[in-house]
Amino acid sequence: MKPKTAAVQYDILPLIRERWSTRAFSDRPVPPTVLATLLEAARWAPSCLNAQPWRFVVAARGDGTDSFEDMVWCLNRGNQIWAGRAAALIFVIVRETFVESGEPNRYAWHDAGLASGMLLLQAAALDLQVHPMAGFDIDQARAELEIPSGYAPVTVLAVGYQGDPDQLPPELAASERAARGRKPLSERAYAGLFGEPLVVKEDPDVQAVLDFWFGELSDLGRAPAAPPPRWYKNDPAFDEAIRDRFGEAHRAIVEGEREAWLLSARGRLAYVLVLDQFSRNMFRGSGEMFAHDAQALEVALGSVERGMDRQLPADMRAFFYLPLMHSEELAHQERCVELFAALMLDLPREARSRVRQNLKYAGMHRDIVARFGRFPHRNELLGRETSAEEVEFLEQPGSSF
Repeated sequence: MKPKTAAVQYDILPLIRERWSTRAFSDRPVPPTVLATLLEAARWAPSCLNAQPWRFVVAARGDGTDSFEDMVWCLNRGNQIWAGRAAALIFVIVRETFVESGEPNRYAWHDAGLASGMLLLQAAALDLQVHPMAGFDIDQARAELEIPSGYAPVTVLAVGYQGDPDQLPPELAASERAARGRKPLSERAYAGLFGEPLVVKEDPDVQAVLDFWFGELSDLGRAPAAPPPRWYKNDPAFDEAIRDRFGEAHRAIVEGEREAWLLSARGRLAYVLVLDQFSRNMFRGSGEMFAHDAQALEVALGSVERGMDRQLPADMRAFFYLPLMHSEELAHQERCVELFAALMLDLPREARSRVRQNLKYAGMHRDIVARFGRFPHRNELLGRETSAEEVEFLEQPGSSF
């Protein structure tokens, strides 16, 4: 099964981006030392007054006891269907009072959540899957696990290795393959007061690049004209304007002084635009037009891998794919066609015309690279020898981009 990487707005650790909760577990057992490693990670979670109120009751499938099956019967029917295939079940329990004072510990559930989170991340680092569950019978769990008074069961963790989704009922298998999603950050993070939207301010230079290139986008995510006259045109005045306004930003990016831009989707797009598009304006007519393509391509591919392209409107999203269109590697060209085709499907019908043009040109670029292994129209600027077949091709209309 393909990894279900989260589509993020801001760049986060791969371990967090790639962790998710499967319901399809394999029959492969988890060694006791691996389970102990997960619990060790949980042990070092932050805790109010270092009370460490969490407790873990662990049962491995096939351990020679009835403990695992007893835990399965504590789950609701929907969870029993799949959780019984997990390698182990862990009941997370909290002590509800501080040991020393006997006073209620209102942070106990919070601390248990932190411990569980540390366990989940450690599992992800070991290529394990953990699925937390709230669906279980509390009274039955108290009885089966002999949980004493003053302790409360919080959740159950199913632990194991990734299995085949086809083993699940059809509706669960479909959910297993569906893209991951979360509520927007703007709906969950507030500024100063509850309900006051948190506005994240971009680096002013990032905003300047995006405003200059796109202007004010429509509700459909499109720039004002179709396409704006400043895109893809040979205009010496426009080229000079870019050199004057963004020459310093270009230098700083090339020399590694703007890596902070890579933390956000918008910052990454500005980074790619400066290297991929602005280079073609600033150095038009020389081989330096293409000198920064590899750097732009690396960031563009990383952005697609993180799903950051999907955080932006249509016209912006398209410019993450152009470095692949500019690549002389066929695999990148094929991927570019796939990305524009996927973008088409994501848009309402009335917003597809410009992407349809992008897709057309992506196919043309791919066909040229498939035929020649490069773009013949770059040969002269890059000091490459042009073959007879390429000379004949370059005499045809539309052979150069």
